[in-house]
Amino acid sequence: MQDYIKKYSRTSLVVSILLIVLALFLIFKPNTSLNVIMILVGLALAVNGAYHTFSYFQGPRELKMFSLELVVGIISLLFGLVFIFNPAIIMSFLSIIIGAWIILKSITSIQMSVAMKDYSKDRARLILIVAIVTLVIGVVMLFNPFATSTFLISLCGYILLIFEFVNIVETISVMKWIKQ
Repeated sequence: MQDYIKKYSRTSLVVSILLIVLALFLIFKPNTSLNVIMILVGLALAVNGAYHTFSYFQGPRELKMFSLELVVGIISLLFGLVFIFNPAIIMSFLSIIIGAWIILKSITSIQMSVAMKDYSKDRARLILIVAIVTLVIGVVMLFNPFATSTFLISLCGYILLIFEFVNIVETISVMKWIKQ
């Protein structure tokens, strides 16, 4: 049992160190990180599209009339190529959609807080404050999508960095406990 825990702990330390390197990359090179992520997603979509297209031409003739393999393959391949060759468009588009969603949800929350003010002023006030803050975030995302994406990638890097430092401390604690 001790050998297993020691082996697991060493592996955990190595993985944590690699993830800390990834976290630092996300923090200090968020634009490059976004591009790499978009290109990797694009490659996955392109490979998936090529597979479905190839599968369509390899399938039995009588099933081709009912098969969506060619359509799925071509659409997936096209999206993959857009992700690979123009990742900025995809990042901006996603941020705009998320920003619009946040704005709509914030407006709904503002409406709810106004309706609640007669029943619970404190809760209505809290909902209104949160709704206004999220409304501002949504507007920023809508009008500055690339900066928002960059910020979110950096934030993910910080969260990953903190998590992995905690994991290292836990692993070292377990290793010391095993030695006793």
